[in-house]
Amino acid sequence: MKKRLNILCILVFIVLGLSLYTTGYQFGTGMKAGMSLAKEQHKEPKQCDGTMLAGDFRFVDVVPTIAMIKPDTIINAQSKEKVPVMYTQMAVRIGKDVNYSYLIISSSCSLMNTLLTISALIIFVMLILSINKSQIFEWKNVRRLRWLGSLLIISFLFYLIPQVVNYWGLKEVFALDKYIIAPLALQATDLLLGLGCLIVAETFAIGLKMKEEQELTI
Repeated sequence: MKKRLNILCILVFIVLGLSLYTTGYQFGTGMKAGMSLAKEQHKEPKQCDGTMLAGDFRFVDVVPTIAMIKPDTIINAQSKEKVPVMYTQMAVRIGKDVNYSYLIISSSCSLMNTLLTISALIIFVMLILSINKSQIFEWKNVRRLRWLGSLLIISFLFYLIPQVVNYWGLKEVFALDKYIIAPLALQATDLLLGLGCLIVAETFAIGLKMKEEQELTI
């Protein structure tokens, strides 16, 4: 049983590592592109329009409507031919000035999300170590599961806040002819995992209470 549990835990850490690698790779690619652009601007400042790069840029999830019949086109760098495309996400500028309030909200929520995820991971490791020591049906594990579930749900809320702020801000000032803005493209994995942990915690708690009542009866 412990062998199966350890294998499942290893798989969890592998999946988590791949997720972190993907996030880090995207961040690194964006950072590299930004540094390259800054170098080009420094070398040839007259040819780079800095005003087009400044402003309030937002990521927008979109659903194609007319674009399914009349798609946009881009140049295929390999064949140098125009190919039809339909976008599902794009970065758009909705204002000439940087929206510092949204930037602060987004950065703060991202930081809190990271801290909560790390805390949840630490509690998960503590739970697994306890189970490996055959300390399974104990109140400390119930508390750990409750903490783990609560942290994951709070992490989802911090992920949700900038999504909602971004959507309502875009809805008022931005629209496209061939696309509609997707309401909220949510990833509810943390929410589902958090609720699952709370359900398991309450199941453990009920079992422990029944065990204590039986011991008192005897």
